[in-house]
Amino acid sequence: MSTIENDSVRIICPNLACQRLLAVPEMARGEVVRCRGCGANIRVPAGTAAIPSGLSGHSRGQGEAAA
Repeated sequence: MSTIENDSVRIICPNLACQRLLAVPEMARGEVVRCRGCGANIRVPAGTAAIPSGLSGHSRGQGEAAA
């Protein structure tokens, strides 16, 4: 991987007709960027977002209740 890929934030365009995967520079966190596919304005998350427990890739054990 190149340093550009390592220093980028990957976001998905929220426009349901577009949903393009965008790689924006790390320094763009908290800023608004424009999707090159559809022109929608997208706010880049300011910090590292926590992965919701249901999406972490781990299955629940039998003794764990759903949240």
